[in-house]
Amino acid sequence: GEGDLQAAYERLKARLTAAGLFDPAAKRPLPRWPTAVALVTSADGAALRDLVRVIHGRAPWVRLRVCPSLVQGAEAPARLVAALELANRTDAGDFVILARGGGSLEDLWAFNDEGLVRAIRASRLPVVAAVGHETDWTLADLAADLRMATPSHAGTLVPDGQALREGLLATERRLVRSFRAGLAQRRLELMNRTRLLEAQDPRVRLLLGRQRLEALDRRLGRSIRSRLQQDRALLGAGGARLAALSPLAVLGRGYGLVRREGPAGPLVLDAATVEPGARLHISLAQGALQATVTDSF
Repeated sequence: GEGDLQAAYERLKARLTAAGLFDPAAKRPLPRWPTAVALVTSADGAALRDLVRVIHGRAPWVRLRVCPSLVQGAEAPARLVAALELANRTDAGDFVILARGGGSLEDLWAFNDEGLVRAIRASRLPVVAAVGHETDWTLADLAADLRMATPSHAGTLVPDGQALREGLLATERRLVRSFRAGLAQRRLELMNRTRLLEAQDPRVRLLLGRQRLEALDRRLGRSIRSRLQQDRALLGAGGARLAALSPLAVLGRGYGLVRREGPAGPLVLDAATVEPGARLHISLAQGALQATVTDSF
């Protein structure tokens, strides 16, 4: 029996290959973020339990629609085709997973049916085949848009919610850091532009000019006061020297200033130049005297 089944498998595979039903170019991509998945499998089989466990463990938000079917026996091919058509007719998911657990070539023979192969290619929804174990290849696997080794592997086609959550949190942190850095940069640019605008404001320039004038006025005042103090010191020193040289200062010490005839006459510096009887004018520190010479020596 195994040999006859294998020979029939190879003949049908060759004929359907020639008909283009396994053409890789006809394969359709699966949606990246599915929200619903249709499951064509046995309602009480291990494949269904594995699919539900894996899919809801990864993405609890994904809705699962079971289109039950026989997966073994003479009636299984027609039932599989009907379940696949039901999934398409009711828009049961973003794609279909056609699944069955492992078994012998005879156990999996329903998935080598030509009608099922043609129904897979005619399906409006993309079809994923997950039949048997990793080493099992049925014609349904070849016709499907994607073949997965086991039903459990097929369940991993939905996004991993935990990884997605961690990725979103990491993206959020990067966005927050980027936003804060950009905000700080914009704030710095705004401050610089504000300072430039303020520097060009006539009121600010007038205030700065007034402050510079006030500073110059204070410097000029200090310079003038310093110069006046220096000039006063110089004038005081010169006055003191002049006072020391003044004849009046000499008179103040008890001396007198003797002139011939009157206050405007010539000074008498030598007694020998004055003859007896000459009239003299003597200036004192306080007042003056008129004197007549009686003798000289």
